[in-house]
Amino acid sequence: GTGLGHAPINAIDDWTKQHSLLLSLLKKMAEKMVVMMCTQCQYGRVDMHVYSTGRYLLQAGILNGEDMTPETAYLKLGWLLGNYPKKEAKELMCRNLVGELAQRTNIDTFLK
Repeated sequence: GTGLGHAPINAIDDWTKQHSLLLSLLKKMAEKMVVMMCTQCQYGRVDMHVYSTGRYLLQAGILNGEDMTPETAYLKLGWLLGNYPKKEAKELMCRNLVGELAQRTNIDTFLK
């Protein structure tokens, strides 16, 4: 994704008319497997509630990874799928199990 966790899913003109296809494909993927939007920024975070694009992705079943890196999400998902049924693993992906999700980004962290 880009920015706060968006993907090109809005069809607004002839140049972007194929974008709605991406949303439908993501929705089909999320019905069959765990799909999560993550950040690649060391101190960045995904917030899919800010803009409508993110909310559409959430409605399609994409999970909000908040400040979890793709590498962390991959390892966490592998462990969860090895130990829990898929439905429970999907629910646990969004929970802070061992400190992999920051409770809140604190500005003091950056000032030290």
